[in-house]
Amino acid sequence: MDKFGQIILYGVKRVSNYYKNHHIEGIEHLKGIFPDGEANDLNWCMLSTSGVHGLYINLDDIEKEFNKGEHRVLDITVLVIMPRIVSMLWGNISIVLADIPYLRKLVTSSLRFIGESQIGNIEQKNK
Repeated sequence: MDKFGQIILYGVKRVSNYYKNHHIEGIEHLKGIFPDGEANDLNWCMLSTSGVHGLYINLDDIEKEFNKGEHRVLDITVLVIMPRIVSMLWGNISIVLADIPYLRKLVTSSLRFIGESQIGNIEQKNK
């Protein structure tokens, strides 16, 4: 709990325990949730989810823009999924070129954990 008595979970203040959506504040907020750039069974991260809250641009597109030398900071859409507490964080965050390896590692590990969590629920070929 913080000094105001609000519960803090994974770096996020929340009003109630479950079924909440929150806005992500930026890359530092994301790094507070995933300090080593690795997802786990409690927290997953997707990028470029667009929809009503963001952009379709992906890391490959952003990297190309950075390599042109015209930009120092660009935005990407982030969706953090917390399946155990049915909660999400969402929004656009500003990133720099140095953030791209961290974000690629994070998405890769997220996909691995999503797959592992659903192993007993997916179609099995040659069974």
